[in-house]
Amino acid sequence: MENRLSSRELDRRCQELLQQVRNKATERGVSSAWTEAAPEWRTALVELTLGGAVVQLFGDNGQLNYIGPEGGEAKLVPCAEADAVLDFAISLLSPRA
Repeated sequence: MENRLSSRELDRRCQELLQQVRNKATERGVSSAWTEAAPEWRTALVELTLGGAVVQLFGDNGQLNYIGPEGGEAKLVPCAEADAVLDFAISLLSPRA
């Protein structure tokens, strides 16, 4: 029997991951802002800011997504651990050589 999680449970897990990412960002000195769930996204929105650039992280349909500093369409975050998500976001915020 397949054990599938409900979309509510998946969104709850995304919400918890976002809180972990925000906590870790604070520990590392990366500015962050938390916005509660809205119709545009199903979990809280976390905005990370470094050097004037912003990355938005949010969950939708049980998947963690981001919008990078350049804007555009939401894309799937390619990792699922809080440290890895934060490292990924910081890499988007860092100036390219």
